[in-house]
Amino acid sequence: RDLDTAGVLASLQMDIRRFIQAELSNPELTADMVAARFGISRRKLYYLFEADGGFNTYLRARRLEAIRSALIDPTQVDRSISEIAGQFCFGNRSGLVTAFRRAYGLVPREARAFGQAGVLNDETSPLHAAWRNWIQRSR
Repeated sequence: RDLDTAGVLASLQMDIRRFIQAELSNPELTADMVAARFGISRRKLYYLFEADGGFNTYLRARRLEAIRSALIDPTQVDRSISEIAGQFCFGNRSGLVTAFRRAYGLVPREARAFGQAGVLNDETSPLHAAWRNWIQRSR
């Protein structure tokens, strides 16, 4: 029953989030693997990530975030979009494009171009918001 106290659950969730972040490029990172690693049931794991839309939604969002960061990183311009996507377990190009567009309002190619121009490096900047709005209106 001690595992159900709010502080323990919050601590467990933070440990799991750190683990997921460290393992984003692991293709075997699944709910079963994470639950086994932390000695909890899948049901408990799903409960912990309920507020994030579920475990799989959380994992997908973190992988998309990692892909976005790599795409706008000027030191990774020599890596292909497919290579970056593959590193974070997105093997299906059309699935990546669709998920990326839903998450960021851009396709990966556009994000890379804007990132290289320095537009997307600071999401809080008014320029970032202006570019994002312009792109969404032009579609």
